[in-house]
Amino acid sequence: MNPDPYEIAWRISENEYFVSAPYTDKFIHGFASISSSSFFDSVLKEWRIPKSGIDSKGFEKLLNSISKSDPASIDQKSNHDRNGLEFGYASVETNEGAEKQIDALRKIGIPDERLYLERTKTKNSPRPEFDFCLKKISAGDTIVVTSLDKFGRSLRQLNEATNSIKARGGHFYSINEGIDTRELKFRFFVENINYAADFEAQQISIRTKAGIIAAKEKGNRGGRPRKMTRDKARQAVDLVLDGRTSTEIARALAFGSESTYYRNVPYGMAEIRAIYKDEGQGGIDRLIEEIATSLQSKSAQKIRDSITTLHKEGATDQMIADKFHYRLETIQKIISKELK
Repeated sequence: MNPDPYEIAWRISENEYFVSAPYTDKFIHGFASISSSSFFDSVLKEWRIPKSGIDSKGFEKLLNSISKSDPASIDQKSNHDRNGLEFGYASVETNEGAEKQIDALRKIGIPDERLYLERTKTKNSPRPEFDFCLKKISAGDTIVVTSLDKFGRSLRQLNEATNSIKARGGHFYSINEGIDTRELKFRFFVENINYAADFEAQQISIRTKAGIIAAKEKGNRGGRPRKMTRDKARQAVDLVLDGRTSTEIARALAFGSESTYYRNVPYGMAEIRAIYKDEGQGGIDRLIEEIATSLQSKSAQKIRDSITTLHKEGATDQMIADKFHYRLETIQKIISKELK
């Protein structure tokens, strides 16, 4: 039940929330925790709070939390919080120096046995030192960092870290920004981070879906680009005729492995050279067309599987050759190889 004998009503405009609440310490500090630009309009007799990326549902939750808080708890820091221990956390990339962060944490009185240094390779690297520090804190303890960017490389990471601390009954203090959740005005800092992280995730989802739709409209079906294309098939055949090995071809055309060549070119190297010897450039052009046809429909391996299946079902080799537009000799070699 609302502890204030005052009916709380609110409305929304394009850029602000308007709240009809009294000018008391509870609402002064509460609305300041949502936005430092909040103020009480003495003419309208309403509080004016910038939206700050918070949707109406999120704002309503924050407003309920503020209105139901105990006015007697208005205090900068409780005795329990004062008695809690402070743990310092520093984070640097592998090749960076950490002395500035460590010295800043020592300067505010944190002993070395409660200092934790994380060295990470990327923003998504595991953080074992933070996990270890988190296990050490008890209710009322505080994890101190020199700045927010040292605590979370992304909004999502910052959100996860602050929620983990809150779940253990702990607090969070960032020296440079002066954010200290032991203070009343920052009581709703974690909730604000939650809403901001949710908002960011929604925007990423919207942009991703819009990008997929735009790509489809341009004819891009998504997924990994094909390593084998018509042009690369022609280059591969030219390299075969030049006497290169499959390993050299894979490296030259960035296939990643020789298997990409073998999956997509249904001919052995000796056969390609024989075709060129017997049919000249015309035979090579026909071979490239066969490869291009297989790339447009299915992978070469799936075509081999289809050829084998048709053979087992009783189709003649000539019928299969006509279906796939392959030479009869090629069909016979594929069937012989697949049925070994």
